[in-house]
Amino acid sequence: MSNKNVKFSTQSTNFWLNVALLVGGLFALSADVVTNVFAAGVSIIAFVGAIRTLVKRPDFKVWLTDANTWVYIANIVLVLLPSVPVEVFQSLYRFFVALFGQDYQGVILAVFSLANILLRWLSTKGLLFNKK
Repeated sequence: MSNKNVKFSTQSTNFWLNVALLVGGLFALSADVVTNVFAAGVSIIAFVGAIRTLVKRPDFKVWLTDANTWVYIANIVLVLLPSVPVEVFQSLYRFFVALFGQDYQGVILAVFSLANILLRWLSTKGLLFNKK
């Protein structure tokens, strides 16, 4: 992200999209049909938010280094695959910020962090290191 001083505002569209995603997440705690429909609605809100962010600033590098983009992407993916660790998206965000900021030490740290998270997640799912 850039180092500009950003002030909090309840007039921000991103603020209200994130409030909608939070409320949606709170209602999606049980496993019935209504919850699935509600989760799909939350995913659609997140998709609209991600596309809106890209249209608002059409530079793809800026879009990938925007924290709001990763909130929206995380919401979309977590509705589809709820077992994915949230830390994956934080590491991806740090990776792109470091990459486009030409901080190659940060890129290496983000890659190792992401690899660690994914290896742990996949091994707990039984997809890696199966003992026979």
